[in-house]
Amino acid sequence: MIKDDVYQLIQNSATLDALNLLINYLYSKNKELYNQAILCKARYINYRRDANKNILVNSEIIISQINNTILSIADEIEGYNYTENSYNHNHQIEPLATTLNNNLNLRVFLSYSHSDEDLKIALDKHLSSLKRTNKISIWNDRKILPGAEWDEEIKRELEDSELILLLISANFNASEYIWHNELLQAIKRHDNKQTKVIPIFCKPCDFIGLPYAKLQGLPKNARPISTFTNIDEPLAEIAVAIRKIIEDISINRIQ
Repeated sequence: MIKDDVYQLIQNSATLDALNLLINYLYSKNKELYNQAILCKARYINYRRDANKNILVNSEIIISQINNTILSIADEIEGYNYTENSYNHNHQIEPLATTLNNNLNLRVFLSYSHSDEDLKIALDKHLSSLKRTNKISIWNDRKILPGAEWDEEIKRELEDSELILLLISANFNASEYIWHNELLQAIKRHDNKQTKVIPIFCKPCDFIGLPYAKLQGLPKNARPISTFTNIDEPLAEIAVAIRKIIEDISINRIQ
């Protein structure tokens, strides 16, 4: 029985396997329990991410709470009589992006030249709705605290990011630090499917042959933001596109 299998997996410390078993079993059978399992998996993924970075407090309590939630869902399954003939194949499961809602806060890294600070600030403002609803958290080097080793901070944040935005301009292309410490590492992680890199074309420049030239960027047709009469127009387009991208990334994170 599904309940016995889940209990056995929890006893063997196979929390993720137990969650996947529940999610696969409940899909198209019970919307409420399915969504509970999805959210529980999202919490477990965040738990593992923080545990790997050694920033967790009371980790034993957290994993115990997650396991108890899994067992509670398994117990509730016992109250339903699922047979092949009783499945409601027209039953609508909420899209994962809706189910996850505020539970997967994606880490976004902004790579830019300080000479383009004005456009970085403008873009950050247009992404405010995504930040306020906890869809994303944005990091850039202005967030480095006094006394911190800035080079190590940048490397760590770049390594942890799930979405990297490159603010493209001649200033960006000319920066030796960006080239050697941010761009090449970002492209490497993108090629290894560890993150997603998106060029944001800020100012006109030649980028033929550069590592990011192979990537689809924003705004559409690679038209630089600075060439628009009203820069709010392309920035709003970018914000909408990024919203869709982070929803896709969120879904992939739990599958």
